[in-house]
Amino acid sequence: MRLKSYFAASVEAAIEQARQELGDEAMLVDSRATSRTTRHLGACEVVFALEEPKAGTKTPGKGEMVACQPGPKPPDANRLLGDLSELRREMERMSEAVARSGALSAGAGGLLADAELARVYTSLLSEDVAPEVAQELLAGCSKKPVRDDVGRIVATRLAGSLREQMERQLSIQPELGNAGRISRNFAGKAVALVGPPGAGKTTALVKLAVQYGLRSRKPMQILSLDSYRIGAAGQLRHYAGILGVGFQTVESPGMLSQCLAENRHKEWIFIDTPGLSKSDADVIQELALVLDRHREIDVHLVLSAAVKFSDLRAAAERFEAMRPAKLLFAHMDETDTFGGVFSIAAQSKRPVSFLCGGQRIPEDLEPASVEGILSRIPVGARKREPLKSNPFALAGSAAAGL
Repeated sequence: MRLKSYFAASVEAAIEQARQELGDEAMLVDSRATSRTTRHLGACEVVFALEEPKAGTKTPGKGEMVACQPGPKPPDANRLLGDLSELRREMERMSEAVARSGALSAGAGGLLADAELARVYTSLLSEDVAPEVAQELLAGCSKKPVRDDVGRIVATRLAGSLREQMERQLSIQPELGNAGRISRNFAGKAVALVGPPGAGKTTALVKLAVQYGLRSRKPMQILSLDSYRIGAAGQLRHYAGILGVGFQTVESPGMLSQCLAENRHKEWIFIDTPGLSKSDADVIQELALVLDRHREIDVHLVLSAAVKFSDLRAAAERFEAMRPAKLLFAHMDETDTFGGVFSIAAQSKRPVSFLCGGQRIPEDLEPASVEGILSRIPVGARKREPLKSNPFALAGSAAAGL
């Protein structure tokens, strides 16, 4: 077995290079920031283990028949062109990686040349913080006074600066309703939850309805646009019956305007929508057009904290057409890694409204806060904390049946 190193601007990029060359069976044995002598090759190095080639074939003995091996075929012109194109793309990728690495080092005073910065960078990546977000955080830290009199980075200063940079990346808005948006058909507050399948929209909607709708003691209606899943509307109808609030199924997005008009006297309207995947592009566009006509609806994109950052980013891009005003993260109790939550909140520039985790209604609904997110990321936390229980204990007997 022998070892082979790959270099790139990020660990992910280096691993991708290795997988392309060695296949999925190759074994990753180490990853680290590059040293000064290899810095020009990229910011990160990954090391893979390779199986040694097996011994050659047996030499035929006297009198044994030897099969004739066909000679090499002349190279195919199309294949050569394809190989050249792939080589050109690979060179472009390497050039971009070197450029990113160089820009990072130049713009941040040689960021990853320092062992402490490299350690923090690796820690951020291990928490599923996006590489570009991690680089931006460290670039911001490098502009702060984090070094001592002889130029060495002081860990406590770096930790404080990192925390400050992470706080600046987050926007928090634990509120419902679009302030200032007036509708001719509806005078109350309308809230719609959208997101991919299994994100936790329905459970989050019931928690919001209990905490905010019932707490206000004002008329409330629950609408379901989810006619796709078998039994989905029935489940929500059951919840509404336990809570003692109105429920209505909206057969198509186009009927939403009529339903809002019919419930114009209600103070609260909570709208559940179907979980939509990348194969539901037509439905996403149809629902986006309807929501665009009703800007008074406060649209929250519900994402599962338990999925990796790349999936969160894909979902956020898919639902961009619906113009969600806020992000709501569910399944907070199903993971110990929250770098993806932080990264998508930082990259989307949208405020986070609520954090959901657990099945208790409404206790397992937490108004979002900077501390509530960063305390779950060890590298940026003062100390790690579990999901906070909600102080509200409303409709306890009713919620117990949910």
